[in-house]
Amino acid sequence: MKARYILIFVIVVGLVGCLILGTSYKNRNEGVMRTSDASHEFQLLCSTLSSKMQDTISKVTDNLAGAADALAGLGTADESGSEKDVFIMLEQLKEKLGLEEILYCDTHGNAKTADGAKYNVSFCPYYSRALINDTTITKSGFTSEDDEQFMWNVPVVSNDGVVGVIRASAPESLLRKNMTISNYRGREKILMLDRSGLPLIVTAGVDLKGYKTILDIFEKDSDIKSRLDTIVRQGRTFFAIVDEDLTTETFGPRPYYMAYQGITGSSEWGVMLILDEETLLGFYDYDKVNHYNMRAWVLAILTVVLALGLGVYSYIETNKSNRMYNLAYFDQVAGTMNSNFFRQKASAALQKAGNATQYAIVQMGIAKYEYLKDFFGEEEISRMLQDISQILEAGVKRNEYFCHNFGEEYDMLLAYHSEQELKDRLKFMATELEAVNRQTGANDKYTLAFRFGVACAEKKVNDYDTLMRRSGLAYLSAKTNSFSNVEFYTSKMESQAMDEKEIENDMYDALENREFLVYLQPKFDVNTGLQNGAESLIRWQHPTKKLMMPGRFIGTFEKNGFIVKLDMYMLEELCRRIKVWMGKGYRPMPLSLNISQQNLFDPDFVKKAAAIAENYGVPPHLIIFEMSERVVADNMEILKGIMADMQEHGFRVSMDNFGTASTSMNTLYNVPVDELKIDRKFLLNAEKTDRGQNVIQSIVEMAKRLNIDVVAEGVENKQQAMMLRSAGCDMIQGFAFSEPLPEREYEEYAYGARARENSIW
Repeated sequence: MKARYILIFVIVVGLVGCLILGTSYKNRNEGVMRTSDASHEFQLLCSTLSSKMQDTISKVTDNLAGAADALAGLGTADESGSEKDVFIMLEQLKEKLGLEEILYCDTHGNAKTADGAKYNVSFCPYYSRALINDTTITKSGFTSEDDEQFMWNVPVVSNDGVVGVIRASAPESLLRKNMTISNYRGREKILMLDRSGLPLIVTAGVDLKGYKTILDIFEKDSDIKSRLDTIVRQGRTFFAIVDEDLTTETFGPRPYYMAYQGITGSSEWGVMLILDEETLLGFYDYDKVNHYNMRAWVLAILTVVLALGLGVYSYIETNKSNRMYNLAYFDQVAGTMNSNFFRQKASAALQKAGNATQYAIVQMGIAKYEYLKDFFGEEEISRMLQDISQILEAGVKRNEYFCHNFGEEYDMLLAYHSEQELKDRLKFMATELEAVNRQTGANDKYTLAFRFGVACAEKKVNDYDTLMRRSGLAYLSAKTNSFSNVEFYTSKMESQAMDEKEIENDMYDALENREFLVYLQPKFDVNTGLQNGAESLIRWQHPTKKLMMPGRFIGTFEKNGFIVKLDMYMLEELCRRIKVWMGKGYRPMPLSLNISQQNLFDPDFVKKAAAIAENYGVPPHLIIFEMSERVVADNMEILKGIMADMQEHGFRVSMDNFGTASTSMNTLYNVPVDELKIDRKFLLNAEKTDRGQNVIQSIVEMAKRLNIDVVAEGVENKQQAMMLRSAGCDMIQGFAFSEPLPEREYEEYAYGARARENSIW
């Protein structure tokens, strides 16, 4: 009964709505109606052109892929017993598809046609990509760039991997015949472009001589040009009414209607449709639009109401069902299947996989995701995720799947033939994904980096849950490995994960029980030879694991975020010690503390640090915040403001490991620091060579011109210390003079009765 009342209400509302819409429509401006309908049809026709082109490309690609699968079963053309069958099949395929030429290539670049002609194609980069199991389509010719042909390179894959390549060329006419529509009677201009905007095929009457790409026809600082550049490079959809003077001989008088649509199935091409507005609107005649008979309106309204009445209930139920389905199986933010649907698809594929197909579960993560999300906001992150999803969609093959899991993480099921091939593919994928934010415009603000954890299915281990857990362990390893962004699962990761789990279980109790100990390594003034400060280092006095060095637990704390609390604990410990020593009348010396990247990205960190120093009554200049040069170099625009804020609150700022980043001089020039610490690698045998001494001399002189103090760490002997004093270095530290000391030993060393005897000279 309730559903019936809802239906009656909807019908009445629909009737009233139709009357209002009818009246409104009747009084609409004729020009607005014409423009709206013309725009809609114009975009639809561009999409139709793209679909026609896609069908032709897919037909050729699918037939060649089928032939490649058949060849993998017959054997290659290098085997005498199967050569005849191979080339009979290729010749038939050539005639069926209307191809210009078709060749079979072995893995050494030797190519052969059915009529016995031979070539060598090892020079071709697209042939090389096929050897790593990548199908490509490009405009090229066998002999020269003037051949108006399109080339397919399709890998032939057997159980042993890629054993050959099918190369086929098609005449331009095969694709050009799809570049026609009847609606505008041949007055439209149609272009097929590659991702750089370079015209590949144009219709008659389009003369772009003097223009390298389609983007060159626009004004230099045109907003449309910038937008179109981004859209074309990503292969997305574009529509605009352009009011600029283009080449009127080619496109007619302005303004122009312009639409673009990427061609699915080709990762490199798209179709553009252009027509001047005067010609386009001339095809739409609305002289009678404002003179409809009222009886026709009544009949139309009654028809609409009846349709609403009959369909509304079904629509409500169907819409409800669709919403439930989308919520259950799709990620609305990233535009991918969700982890539930991925589990179903991946599990089924793993169970069906035969000897010819090997699968791997891959977890991919976006580096510094939480920072990007906090700094740039949800809208920018959503755009980034959608762009990443589009690139992954173009990169996965048949019977491969991917999903956006949550936050930074994507999960993938990928087929492979060897671990090296899979590793190369993932690195190529990372390069493609990093290009998401290499576009010009407002979004060119940050650099994206990706990490991959891989778990390969085995005969005894091919269930989804085990592989997902293993790929997670490999991904965690990739996040902490600075040398490789792709890590494959090994059994060693299990024991590491167990150790990390034990550390995580104990870390909060350790903080509460004050098991984390502060060690201090003295720093010496090279001019006086006396101590002039210290660097704080941490140790963990674990009740069962004994004294643990930071390399055992810091990496785990950085991954789980506990490092944020540990930094603040260390800062309080330093302030507490300085307060005690000041109370005893000792001369206070600065203590330095290395700050984690996560705290540096906290906008309230400096305020929290200042509050701690104030609470203990410690002058801020006695605290030196150290940060790695690599972290600063990678996040320069963000961190230079935070470093300046530290200095404004009275703290001193030190750049640690100077010389390890690729742009050290640029980093030093752009960020405000009070002190830099020369990385220990510069001191290795530096006192024995003029070259080593000259490098250090140059660093010191540059720092002095910028009023920056220089500290050398890792000093191993007195000869190095003397060389550093000659170079003008301010302070040194190293095991040659003192190792890191616990609190009581350091107090006796720095302030005891024999403190002045601890001179380095």
